Amino acid sequence: MGIRAKSNFDRSRTIWTPEMDRYFIDLMLEQLNKGNRFDDHVFSKTAWMNMNSSFNERFKFEYEMDVLKNRHKTLRNLYKAVKNLLNQKGFNWDSTRQMVIAENKIWDEYIKVNPDVRPYRVKTIPYYDDLGIIYGDNSARKKECANKGTVEAVHEIVVVDDCISLRQEVEDTTETTLNATTNPLYSRTRTYWQPPMDRFFIDLMLEQLQNGNQIDGVFCKEAWKEMIASFNAKFGFNYDVDILKNRYKTLRRQYNVIKNLLQLDGFTWDDDRQMVIADDSVWQDYIKVCIYM
Repeated sequence: MGIRAKSNFDRSRTIWTPEMDRYFIDLMLEQLNKGNRFDDHVFSKTAWMNMNSSFNERFKFEYEMDVLKNRHKTLRNLYKAVKNLLNQKGFNWDSTRQMVIAENKIWDEYIKVNPDVRPYRVKTIPYYDDLGIIYGDNSARKKECANKGTVEAVHEIVVVDDCISLRQEVEDTTETTLNATTNPLYSRTRTYWQPPMDRFFIDLMLEQLQNGNQIDGVFCKEAWKEMIASFNAKFGFNYDVDILKNRYKTLRRQYNVIKNLLQLDGFTWDDDRQMVIADDSVWQDYIKVCIYM
């Protein structure tokens, strides 16, 4: 499910979920295959009307076409940013992990000059090949796209204020000690957590737990030192230990909320897909409660 949220300026914004992105991309591929787009990457008016109608019907929204058009621009910018990165010496595409890869020293040097690309160091982009068909050159668009099937709904769970929000990326906004990873003009920084980062951090905690370095649910000081050192070495960061401690709190809160969610009627755990599942009507009712709390 997607959520329309209001900001401090009373403007609505759309929180895009993986399911919504996947469905929108499939709609664009369908319209492209039907020839409803011009050579300058502009979809016809009819194409936009059809996509908007299908999108609203699928997710029970009443969005105007500008919502899809703005997402179209966002995805185009994402594709261009990754394509530009892959054009740099030393950067390659890992089709298995669906992400840009390079040696640590190459990342370090490039990020010094281009700090905005830091999130791509650990960012997974499962639909990059499809974006290449949509936004790439004519030769790339010759790739077969007629057989794209309907993707099953997948809800990515992110805990926000003890409710479940559905978002594509996870951001931790934390108070940190100023270091090489923060902007000295501000006292707050935002860490973009991606699946590889969470997986590695969880493995580090499991290792420390096995080594007996946790007492009554609290890791000892030495454990935190070892974990932050390993984490920074793995991803080429220079984070303060508070980054991991805040993520630890986020994961603990997420676990507690999911645990409570599974105690509610209609929610169950899917072992194969490693996710909470429920009928759409159950999700909608629960999310409505969260939105207005």
